[in-house]
Amino acid sequence: MQLQKMKIGGVLVTQDLGMVSFQGAPDNPGVAGKILEAIGALEINVDFISCSPDLGGGASITACVSMLRFEEALREVERLGDELQAQKVVTREAISSVAVFGPHFREIPNVASRVFNALAEAGINILAISTSVSSVTCIFDQAALGDALASLRSHFEIP
Repeated sequence: MQLQKMKIGGVLVTQDLGMVSFQGAPDNPGVAGKILEAIGALEINVDFISCSPDLGGGASITACVSMLRFEEALREVERLGDELQAQKVVTREAISSVAVFGPHFREIPNVASRVFNALAEAGINILAISTSVSSVTCIFDQAALGDALASLRSHFEIP
């Protein structure tokens, strides 16, 4: 049984991103700030940020930047990765982000689950997630963008 379409404010798409993930970074105050400060010092905008604890007691910090500046940002974060003693720096190129947004998401149950299920229905593996009170953003391989948008349109009422 198909659920009724949920009304949202819209969908914001960002293409041609590169993703850098610090895995096993120290779980200490200021680590994420140092990473983002280093990228910002190069005057590179960060389009997506996510951070969570990992199983080894460290942190996994993920940032996405435009592919136009990805190599430059990567050189800087790899240098910083050695300084911060991250266990591993993982990269991925040619990814996209889709942000489903609308007013008052914190007052509407199941927005995130509906986004995740719509992408899963299209066979899309979400690489990273970030949320706010008004948006749910998912990162995935750019090749899946068309399928992602088609599935979101079938699950959400998009203006």
